[in-house]
Order: sequence, then C-alpha cells, then structure tokens
Amino acid sequence: SGLRGIRERAALLGGRARTGPDGAGDWQVRVELPLG
Repeated sequence: SGLRGIRERAALLGGRARTGPDGAGDWQVRVELPLG
C-alpha cells in the first residue's frame, strides 16, 4: 500500500515510479509505464 505499493505495481508492469519534491517544492508522484 502507499508509495511503496505504487512502485511495486509499476515494476510488475515493466515500469517505474518516482516520488519526491519537484523543483518548485511541491510533492510529485511520477509513474512511467511501457506502451504496448
């Protein structure tokens, strides 16, 4: 569950997830998944 769960699910689909503050000080969650 939580951010760890997001990373685990992304990895199962062949992708990756990154979390943390962006350059403006806001928090972001970025998930990249392969198409196809």
